[in-house]
Amino acid sequence: MNPASPPPADLALSLAALIGLAVLGRVLRAAGSGDPLVRRFRFGLAAIMVLFAGRVLTGLTGWGWLRSVEYLGAGLIPLAVLLLTEGLLRRHAPPWAKALVAGGSAVVVVVAVLPSGLVDPGRIWLALVLQVVTFLIAGGLVLTRDRASLSEAENRAAERLALSLLLVLPLGASDFLIVVFGLPARLSGVAVLVLCWLAIGLWRGAGTGHRAPLLTFAGMVLASAGATLALATGSEPTRDTIIIAGALTLAAVLMAAVIAEGQGAVAEARAPSILADLAGAPGQDPQEMARRLAAHPAVAGAVLVGETDLAGLDDEALRRLFAARPVLRRREPPPAEPDLADLCSHLFARYDATHIMSVRRAPRLLLALSLPSIGAGSRLEAELEVAQRMAALMEAREA
Repeated sequence: MNPASPPPADLALSLAALIGLAVLGRVLRAAGSGDPLVRRFRFGLAAIMVLFAGRVLTGLTGWGWLRSVEYLGAGLIPLAVLLLTEGLLRRHAPPWAKALVAGGSAVVVVVAVLPSGLVDPGRIWLALVLQVVTFLIAGGLVLTRDRASLSEAENRAAERLALSLLLVLPLGASDFLIVVFGLPARLSGVAVLVLCWLAIGLWRGAGTGHRAPLLTFAGMVLASAGATLALATGSEPTRDTIIIAGALTLAAVLMAAVIAEGQGAVAEARAPSILADLAGAPGQDPQEMARRLAAHPAVAGAVLVGETDLAGLDDEALRRLFAARPVLRRREPPPAEPDLADLCSHLFARYDATHIMSVRRAPRLLLALSLPSIGAGSRLEAELEVAQRMAALMEAREA
């Protein structure tokens, strides 16, 4: 196989990996965090993108000298993996490990720009050995970590890293040994898509364990295997065609999952948050908080209801109603007492609201608003509950 002229399947897998990396990068930008760990993650993301960009450019142009870009990314990936592992575990790697990985990365970066006739196949083996050694060091650090010193979320992130390394290591090694194994395409693009999918799921805080992602991944693999068998039925498939069909099918399923997860993560990061707005508001007055809440775009059309608006209603009934339910929901069963049930119906109908929140008891102040029944309704409803507790605490502090 001429590495400067990869087959279409190889190019398709590399493009799919680049798309997955771009989606993950968009999620990180939407999060907008300046945390040092996020910066380390972005460095690793950039290194992998350089590798696959070099691979794609080489495949599209046929210019063999562009493989230097690919080796440049391959030389930076071990350094990025070690830095990310240290950040996740909040501990330093042994000095010998740092020296080995940093020195090896420097050597690979230097030989990456040298003419291939001078350094190949030596630089191929050098890059392979460096990546294998680095992944083994990172895996050892994860397995020997002090679990008690890390939070549950940090332990979960470290375990996800270990799970991804189990897949990245063999598939990444197959890229360097593609001629030795006689593979029809380089399969590391599939591993990168799995890494992107796991990272986005972790960023969204999906789940508290690994059972759900493992079962989901198993379902993806089974679906891809079924599709591959269906494609192979009625023909005379060879080993190469089965590998290509399986890899492309799994890559397509993973890419769709990465795009869907990424869109959800970006939407969540950009969604207007009531609590974030209230937390940054000056002052601790429940009435001012209610005004800011009513003006929030997530609850457009909210109405402040004061004592003047409630004139003519039974104040004692209002007190009993909101003492039992500080946040009224139209979908909930009405109170058992007939007078309170009638009062609920009157308030919902008068202000065309789905929720009515008690802001202040004396003087009485309510907030009537309409939340969507689908989409972000459940999240906004939870934030509304917290906002009501904040208002109650402010009033108690004033008293």
